[in-house]
Amino acid sequence: MVAVLGPEPGSTELAESRRILAAGAGAVPAGADGRAVMARLTAVAAALGGSAGATRVVTDAGWAEHDRQIGTTGVVVNPELYLAFGISGAAQHVGGLGRPRHVISVNTDPSCPMTALADLGIVADAPAVLAELEHRLGLPGGDHDR
Repeated sequence: MVAVLGPEPGSTELAESRRILAAGAGAVPAGADGRAVMARLTAVAAALGGSAGATRVVTDAGWAEHDRQIGTTGVVVNPELYLAFGISGAAQHVGGLGRPRHVISVNTDPSCPMTALADLGIVADAPAVLAELEHRLGLPGGDHDR
């Protein structure tokens, strides 16, 4: 029997992804390993059938590859679900959001542009919410920040 398999969600090009979990500077606590945070975000995204994306700050810091950058100097995305962790919503980033069906913002600033743009704004610490998702999905390292 021959079957055609679709790509793994974590390796899907962002422009083709139906679900995207993206990280901004607020997803990486001061002094933390940004690459480790992105690995955790990628694992959570894959568990939810999605892909990991990032802001320019994250890719410029070397925490994610530039093909994961969303924005005017990155890729334009049109997912069904866009989950923004610690993303303020600068115009350069929002310029890469085509027409996502649903936007969820996780940020400590209830007045930031990303939260204003979101269908659901979760006013909370982005790293803590990511750790909780990791834990609830039963992923290795899910108790990392507990």
